[in-house]
Amino acid sequence: MTALPDPPILVGASIGGIACLMAAAEYTAPPARALVLVDIDAAAAAVARFFPHRPHTGSSDGLKHNLRRGSDRRLYWHWDPAFHAGSKQREAGGMLARMAAAARCLRIPALLVSGERSEVVNREGAAQLLTLMPQAQWIQVADAAHMVAGDQNVAFDTAVSEFVHRLSSAGEIDVLDSNHATV
Repeated sequence: MTALPDPPILVGASIGGIACLMAAAEYTAPPARALVLVDIDAAAAAVARFFPHRPHTGSSDGLKHNLRRGSDRRLYWHWDPAFHAGSKQREAGGMLARMAAAARCLRIPALLVSGERSEVVNREGAAQLLTLMPQAQWIQVADAAHMVAGDQNVAFDTAVSEFVHRLSSAGEIDVLDSNHATV
């Protein structure tokens, strides 16, 4: 395996963002130079109920990468529902405390991107995370819910591109001001 010339900027959405946060904070030498957290807590019918603002295409083909077929031939989500934000198993297992500890320990620049209509991240949750990560910046994407990139891809891409550009322009890893913007 070849090493990267520079540590990457990790981008993780939802549970993937939690995994990136923990990876970036729990290693002695951070494996990344910056972190982007995107909205971090019958299948087609469940998705339609969860995202009523999205137009229904009439096909569930796009869900195949999120599902697995069990031995009983039924479709199941790839992820474990007990891991989902707010679950009692997650809290009892110490996951919420581990997430908070990781956020407090993170020393690299970070960007929190959330949807204005997110079902997972609200203003209070974002404010709590920014208290734990004072070097982080928060961008709230208008007209987006939990799946920001799927709802408003151009605005999401613009927010992340501007964050990366600011890091590149600085020529080094700078601590960003904690502020809030809506794009």
